[in-house]
Amino acid sequence: MSKQRAAFLCTIIWGVSFGFVSYVWAFNIVFVTEDCMLHMTGQRKYFYEIFMIVFCVLPVTSSLFVSIYLFRLTRQKRSAPVASSQVDMPTFRNKVKSLVFIFATTAWTSFSLLPYRIFNICRIHLFDWEALDCETRDIMNWLAWMLLYLLTVNP
Repeated sequence: MSKQRAAFLCTIIWGVSFGFVSYVWAFNIVFVTEDCMLHMTGQRKYFYEIFMIVFCVLPVTSSLFVSIYLFRLTRQKRSAPVASSQVDMPTFRNKVKSLVFIFATTAWTSFSLLPYRIFNICRIHLFDWEALDCETRDIMNWLAWMLLYLLTVNP
């Protein structure tokens, strides 16, 4: 990928992200109350789900798939016979280390970011909070706190 194409894609991605967030704030879909709590306008809670899927789940999942592909490709290249006249070994090893590092960091990011996001989406759509007994609510709250902690440990 060329530098211009990468810059163009980054600009588009940041523009869409900034546009979405600006729209949400400009039209009071999300607002802050007097007690500093963040709330969403009544029937527009689907904006949270759109945000979670489009800006949290899909990018991390796609990065994980690309990273797994690169990792598998690296393993195949490492195990393939290499003629010493064709490849500079220190350069090749550096590239392999770089790809393995990319895989490891992406795997960690996926492991730490995705569970909380997916759990929240499931909690919204799969569970009727009012119908759950107190013990189940307590377990779900503890699970949510652990996944939130995992999310904050990511950086």
